[in-house]
Amino acid sequence: MKHMIYKYRIGSVWRGGSGAPIKVELPEGATILSVQTQDEEVMVWARVNPNAVQVSRWFVIIGTGHDVPNPKHLIHLTTYQHEDEVWHVFEEKQCSP
Repeated sequence: MKHMIYKYRIGSVWRGGSGAPIKVELPEGATILSVQTQDEEVMVWARVNPNAVQVSRWFVIIGTGHDVPNPKHLIHLTTYQHEDEVWHVFEEKQCSP
């Protein structure tokens, strides 16, 4: 099985920490390696099998001091700073029906 590292945009550093879920299509089984800012965008780097079926994954960016929606369903990936603000990136866990 062939794996590669791909980059995916999950938001803009200017978008703010509204906590609104962000849907990103990734190959099934993708492993998140890093989340960083690049050129005013928030990017995710993941190890993927490019031939795998695409699945929806959900991310949330929340600013320091903002409400955290459904904290039990969020996995913290990273914290980053942009100018004088600090943002926290989470992935929503898969919930059983």
